[in-house]
Amino acid sequence: EYWSLEQAKLGRAKPKAMQGRVVYISGAAGGIGAATAAVFASAGASLYLTDRDEGALSAIAGRIGARHEVVDVTDEERVRASIAHCVEVFGGLDGVVSNAGTAPQGDITRVSSEELKRSFEINFFSHQYLASAAVEVFRAQAMGGFLCFNASKAAFNPGQGLGPYAVPKAAVVALMK
Repeated sequence: EYWSLEQAKLGRAKPKAMQGRVVYISGAAGGIGAATAAVFASAGASLYLTDRDEGALSAIAGRIGARHEVVDVTDEERVRASIAHCVEVFGGLDGVVSNAGTAPQGDITRVSSEELKRSFEINFFSHQYLASAAVEVFRAQAMGGFLCFNASKAAFNPGQGLGPYAVPKAAVVALMK
């Protein structure tokens, strides 16, 4: 007759959905990245947040109790080192949310090659670098993992003047596939 009370006392609550999972989030200091980090934190994940904005990154990490590191995701070696550091800190990796990005605008027929290359560096290559490094860890762990990319509707239906942004985002969609 006291079983339900005894179970309540012992804390028979279900664990949170992401409890015990390690999630790496790039671009975590911006609006979408910070919101994503907050959702994963509320689901119980252990988070490793990265961004290039040290002040904003420290603020969001402090609010949700996450580990963090300033990383320029356009530098492949820094991305690989950051993933390795995350694994060292937590003992493994379960998922990646590749969110870093920027939205350059301009007429695609007039945008400079340098500007388009910069857009590809952050809006495509950074995602590929992170996915490649994470998949190496997933394979070594032999436990699977997940990759989540922040693409954009612009990849499918770019607005006027969004070519420099939409083209690399379309490449991210292809990378996901």
